[in-house]
Amino acid sequence: MKTKVYTEGQLHPVDLAWCAYIPFEHFESIMSLYPQYKDALRGKMRVENKHVIIAYTQLAIKDPDFCRLLESYEVFNGRAGFDVFSELFLKRRGNFAKQAVKSDEINIFECAYLQNQLCELIYFDQMDKSTIEKYMTGLVDSAKNLKPVMFYLNAPNISEDIRRLGDERINASGEKDWLQQVILYTENSPYGLTHNLKGFAGVVKGFEKRRQIELNLIKKLPLKTYIIENQDYNWDEVWKQIKEKLDVENKP
Repeated sequence: MKTKVYTEGQLHPVDLAWCAYIPFEHFESIMSLYPQYKDALRGKMRVENKHVIIAYTQLAIKDPDFCRLLESYEVFNGRAGFDVFSELFLKRRGNFAKQAVKSDEINIFECAYLQNQLCELIYFDQMDKSTIEKYMTGLVDSAKNLKPVMFYLNAPNISEDIRRLGDERINASGEKDWLQQVILYTENSPYGLTHNLKGFAGVVKGFEKRRQIELNLIKKLPLKTYIIENQDYNWDEVWKQIKEKLDVENKP
C-alpha cells in the first residue's frame, strides 16, 4: 500500500502553514518586481482557486525583503481573519477528501489538524470553546468519508518538552532561535497580550491551555484518536505503538 507523508511547510493538500497564499493578480505583480526568482519558485508553488500557493520557507532564496513579502501572504497569525480562514480550510479539506477517496494511498499529515488550527483559534481569534468545537467538528466532517485516524502524542511534562526542543533547535551560532521565536509569537499574539504571557513561563502556560482544549476536544470529536504517552521520551516505543495501531486499522 502506498503512503505519502506531508510535513509542515511543504506544499500540502489541506494545510497552509508556512506557505504564502497569493491572489493570482498579486503574484503577477510580485514577479514583475522579482523576475530573477521565477525559476527558483518552480517545484515550490502551485495554482489553486485563483491563488498561487508558495512553500516559501522551502526556497533557497536568501533575499529577506522577498521572503518577508511572501510571509505577508500567509493566512495564519490573524492575517486572514476567522471567516476567510475557516471557509478556506473547510473547502480545501472537502476537496482533498473527494479526490483521496478515489485512491488507495494512505496520507499522513503532521500537526495539520489540531496544532496548527488550534494555535490560530486560541492565540489569534481567542475563540470560545463551543465555537472551536463546532469548527473543528466541521473539519472532521468534511473528510469523514476517508475514515481518518489521529495519533495524539501527549507531552508528559510541557515545561521539560519545551526546554528539550529549545536545546535541540538552535541556529548555526548555537543560539536558541526556535525558543526565542516561540516566546515572541506567544507574547505578541492577542491571547498572549490579553493574558500577559511573558517569557518561557508564558509559553508554558499557553501550551498547557492548548493541551487542555485539545484533550477535551478529543473526547467530543467524531474522530478515532489514539493518545500515545511518552513519559520516558522513548521514541522507538512511540513508533512501535503507532505501527501496532496502524496494523490494526489496516486489517481487511
